[in-house]
Amino acid sequence: MMNTIGAEMYIGTVNKYMTGDYKCEAKNNDSSSYLKSADISIRISVKERTFVKQFYIGSHINTTVVTVDELEVGLIFTCTVSGDPAENIKITHHGQILKEEQNASSLKFIHNAVNCYDSGAFECEAKSRNMDISSKSISMFVRCSPRPVRKIRENITSVLDAPVTLTFEALAYPAPGPKGFTWYKQRETRWLQILTNEDFQISSSGLKTNLTILNVSENDYGQYRVTSENDFGSYNQYFYLLRHGLASTKVRYEDCTSCDILTIGIVLGTICFILTIYAASVTILWKRNVSSCKNQSTTMTMKDIGIERGIQLQGQTSYVNVASASNDQGGQECLQRHIEKKATFEEDPSKTQYTDLDNFSRNKGDNVYDAIKRN
Repeated sequence: MMNTIGAEMYIGTVNKYMTGDYKCEAKNNDSSSYLKSADISIRISVKERTFVKQFYIGSHINTTVVTVDELEVGLIFTCTVSGDPAENIKITHHGQILKEEQNASSLKFIHNAVNCYDSGAFECEAKSRNMDISSKSISMFVRCSPRPVRKIRENITSVLDAPVTLTFEALAYPAPGPKGFTWYKQRETRWLQILTNEDFQISSSGLKTNLTILNVSENDYGQYRVTSENDFGSYNQYFYLLRHGLASTKVRYEDCTSCDILTIGIVLGTICFILTIYAASVTILWKRNVSSCKNQSTTMTMKDIGIERGIQLQGQTSYVNVASASNDQGGQECLQRHIEKKATFEEDPSKTQYTDLDNFSRNKGDNVYDAIKRN
């Protein structure tokens, strides 16, 4: 710009490619002898806003809906961030964090084995240092056979002469649709298909089916089954329609998640009961044996012990209780146990022997001794 006292440059839209050094130079080109020039340099750094640029599964770049097979291994989710590195970046599924990193410009998550419950929306979210949040999402469908989307209440109760509805919702892809659900009623040992008529009404669409019994009669109580199927397989769900107030006594072992725990509990309970009975029986028998031993020990003969200890007692006469059946084996064993416990004359003869008259009594007086002697 010529013959001016200043200059300016206007930039309309700034992008990262405008980062660099800028210089402003001014000089006097007058023909006079006085010449002067000056310049100034400015460096401009353009920071781009942090945002999720791409989020894709496998090789499906720029695709927001992806279909995979169940049990597929090594499925890779990739998320890239444009601009400055994100302060936090994460991949989530139904609100659950699958993987996250700090100060990163990209993130990868490897799904080891895909199953039917992994269907749904996956999201990559990036947070900038300015707390701005950017995200992209992908819907993934997993090809799989039908199964319950949630736990099913199998026992349904109803009163007579009232309507009742049995409902089943499946998780499957593709969806079974109206033709993929079939209802049956058990009659003795056979399963009879139910069709919509004046007594029953069936409505099925997508992943859900309903069987409505318009007016429950006595013959309507019993077991029902709904079969859901698609191109990858089928699933049978059972229901029991019971009279209101009655509990089912049947146990179905299909899809039972707590049967093992119940079986273990019953076995352990039985073992504990048997051990309790056994311990009580052993205790009673032991007490009876101890009592028998005590009775026998008080009536067993002490003749042999008296003979062996006669010399040690220095001529004192011993009075003992002699049993009528001195050869009784049980009594001998009990007597032996008492002897082994040191219940003998060696401890204190005065405690286990009763003599006719000790020396102390004799010294008390001749009159008393003579009187006893004469008698």
